[in-house]
Amino acid sequence: MYEYHTRPMTQEYEAMNSNPYEGNPLDCLTVPDRYDFPVVKVKASEVLKDDITVGDNNYVSMREDTKHIFAFVKQNHKVVLPVDVMAGMRTVIEESDLNLEGMTNRFNFRSEGAEMHCRIIFPNEIIEPRVGDIIRFGIEIGTSLNAIIAFFHRAHADRLICLNGMTSANNTYHTYHKHTNNLNLEKEAQKLSNGVEAFFESTGTYQRWMKTRVSTIEVNELFKTTLARKYIGGVPKVKKKDLKTLMIEWNKGGNTLWDTYNVSTAWATHLTGLKNRGGWKPATQRTRNGAVSSMLRSDIWKELEFDNA
Repeated sequence: MYEYHTRPMTQEYEAMNSNPYEGNPLDCLTVPDRYDFPVVKVKASEVLKDDITVGDNNYVSMREDTKHIFAFVKQNHKVVLPVDVMAGMRTVIEESDLNLEGMTNRFNFRSEGAEMHCRIIFPNEIIEPRVGDIIRFGIEIGTSLNAIIAFFHRAHADRLICLNGMTSANNTYHTYHKHTNNLNLEKEAQKLSNGVEAFFESTGTYQRWMKTRVSTIEVNELFKTTLARKYIGGVPKVKKKDLKTLMIEWNKGGNTLWDTYNVSTAWATHLTGLKNRGGWKPATQRTRNGAVSSMLRSDIWKELEFDNA
């Protein structure tokens, strides 16, 4: 029998494989040996001294070799190993038409390897909506063994001028799935082709935003009702600090919808205005990217996009 215990949540491994490989570029997707270990799901009653459960979570996700318990989980929980996620993505990328030359990958692991996040960059897959403004294609992937984050992957793009991550409103190439028996890694990974297609089709959208003028009043109202909005007891409130941060950046020279978009993605990518309180950066970025994506689908954004065009 084993005691259930947790350990400090720390970011243990960063920048692994961040440089291009001289050999097969796909090798940068290989999970480091220290995080390639067997994990099983077993009944909590079989491994714990006391009859401990959390609600209807009467199973545990456990490292098989060391018996370290990651989390209490439900019966329909599916263990999704980082090595399996990356193997599936490797197959999809290998069969794609992506230019792999110079391809890089950055792994982040924390909590005994229970949480993984990685960002893959393809430096030769680019668009240039205006001269000198280059955007490159990439993929973000995440999963966990402790049920803290769901499995996800999404097409990603970086604007090289400021290294902002470019968030899209289109979810056809954004997968977010709980770890259940319904999760099919192969099927989810195949959605990548939608992301590649949408990336190259986004040039026209960006060029339209560059020509669309917006006022300070309009942008302030946009941020108040989207990125800087929170709900307390179901009542909408303005996050004054976030609103101030966003408007300070926008007032540095913004006058188009493209400027507004880039201020938003900078807020999400670089965590503008956020003090380091010990949180995990990839998780916060994912939350903020979701907020930007929602903003791009909002009625107020669509009004600005088409009424001011």
